[in-house]
Amino acid sequence: MVIGVYKPWSSHEQKSLWCPEGCFRKNNENDANFCCSCKGKSDWELPSIFPNISYSRLTLELEDLQGQKSCLLNIHKSNGSNSKGITSKYFWVSYVDGILRRYPKNACDFQIVTIDFTGNLFSEIGNISCFFSLDTLVLKRNRISFVSNQTFRGLPNLRKVDLSYNLITKTDNNLLGANDVYISQLVMEGNMFETVDLSNIVIPNKTICYNSYADNNQSLNFTNEMNMKIHKDNPNYCGSLDISNVPSISQHPLSALKMIGLGETSELQLRHYVTCGFYKITETSFNCDCTVFDLLNSKGVDFYRFYARSHEHVYCNEPTVLANKSFEEILKNETLRDLVVCELSDYCHSRPNCKCRCISQPNRRRLFIDCSNQSCEEFPDAIPGSSFEVEMDMSNNKISTLKTKDYFSRVKILDLSENPVTVIDENVDRLNHTSHIFIPNHSLETLPKSVQLLHPDIFRFGKSGIPCNCDNIWIGDWRIYNSASEESPLFCSNFNNTVFENWTLEIGNCEPYTSSTNHFLFSLLTFPFFISLISILYCFRFELIILKRKFDRKRHKRWEHDVYISFDENNKLVLQFVIKLLYPFLKNNNVSAYIPVRMTIQGNCLRRISLKIFKSVKLSYLLLQMECTRINLA
Repeated sequence: MVIGVYKPWSSHEQKSLWCPEGCFRKNNENDANFCCSCKGKSDWELPSIFPNISYSRLTLELEDLQGQKSCLLNIHKSNGSNSKGITSKYFWVSYVDGILRRYPKNACDFQIVTIDFTGNLFSEIGNISCFFSLDTLVLKRNRISFVSNQTFRGLPNLRKVDLSYNLITKTDNNLLGANDVYISQLVMEGNMFETVDLSNIVIPNKTICYNSYADNNQSLNFTNEMNMKIHKDNPNYCGSLDISNVPSISQHPLSALKMIGLGETSELQLRHYVTCGFYKITETSFNCDCTVFDLLNSKGVDFYRFYARSHEHVYCNEPTVLANKSFEEILKNETLRDLVVCELSDYCHSRPNCKCRCISQPNRRRLFIDCSNQSCEEFPDAIPGSSFEVEMDMSNNKISTLKTKDYFSRVKILDLSENPVTVIDENVDRLNHTSHIFIPNHSLETLPKSVQLLHPDIFRFGKSGIPCNCDNIWIGDWRIYNSASEESPLFCSNFNNTVFENWTLEIGNCEPYTSSTNHFLFSLLTFPFFISLISILYCFRFELIILKRKFDRKRHKRWEHDVYISFDENNKLVLQFVIKLLYPFLKNNNVSAYIPVRMTIQGNCLRRISLKIFKSVKLSYLLLQMECTRINLA
């Protein structure tokens, strides 16, 4: 339903507003909700559209001189003709710059939607639970010092609260976060806060049109007493914040978001988690740490949201080198932007005789690990997480072994100057993203073979060399093959002013190296072949077994006889059958038969037949009749 230029809109089931039609033409749902939350109107605010709803003023009458007792009078009661067609009656009451200390005794008898008691003597907000229709509560310039997070609960229509210029020093945490609190505009200007908890600034799943702590009389510090954490599945934090004209703030609100788990205040992350709203920070100063400058690459709408309204007459109070520098001046000066850094403590190495500094420098997109001029004997076990490139300064220490670490793949520059390095770990190829490794004061005798996976130009060996001998001749080949630059030479420690490449070309044949190198290269080349061959053989193992059996049959040894015929030679009938019928038949069919009566000495029994004869006969044999002792073929 569309009435005039308004459409119905609801941010919660218990509360609905009429939203200007233009809000629905915003780029996305978050911006549309933000627009409706700020510009939406209740039906009693639109008399031309809803003539059946009345909105009248109540008059307040004091009953004592202390402001403790009062009552409300409806002096604008409609007569019979004017009240026709009125279905709902709403009221507003205003009593400004008086001595009122409590709400009128009959205030709950009316459907009051607006209360304005500016400039009175309220010391607390009090119990307002009966104001079920209340939309706007204004208690400016009173004497309120504390606000409970139970005060605004159960009031589904309350969306605007103004408690500015009171004496408030503290509020409960999660002031607006309860499910039955629907406030979208909270004004806390001109109070005396020392701390503001993030639970009162970052309200998940709610659209906060305006949240102001401007003109606070004390410097502000942000806390996270509820240990709030950003939930990846629930990223909707939408709201505006005004912290203008505050003596100083401990850190930029966007930097403070790191306290609730935001890894880096980058443009992409803020666009994801802080989906809508504006930040206004003027006439104040804060710690210009690196996190707020992560947003310098913001563009378009995001830049306007986070910066365009935010930084007029804003100055840095820390670090010292940037004190009293304006934010705008730093933004425009590359040298000053380089001075904007953060010192990280989490996972920053700190041990006796080896304490490091971990410095994030967003303008250079680098994480600088400074462990120089200590007595470190090894590398840090871990370094802070960051999306920036890592530069490590380990100079002037006592490191003798370049032992690789898991984070080496993140290292861009490694400085090992003034270290007695004698050994480089075999896994040095983990430094595959490194552009420079400074190691000018080493005492190396050789390099690990895995160094061949890196380019020789990343190493800066200085004037310290490595022995040029047959065991190291491959180092020269490695440098020649990769066209090593003359600007980063590697000298022979046993030949004055001779670089490895020249010595390798002059030495000619170096048998120990040639032999070992050939073995290495042969192994390197044949290893993949053998792996592939084994894989193929395994895949076709059954076919190969069948072929092998077929081949074995062809190669079977030659037999002298195919059949061994054993029978009772004393049985003339059998003898005639074998000699005249069976033997010729087998012979005509190319079957060689061994007949003992014809081929052995007469009278010998089968068990006396030589084992040699049996070995010359195929395993299959024909037994027509056996009267001799059983044969033990074993």
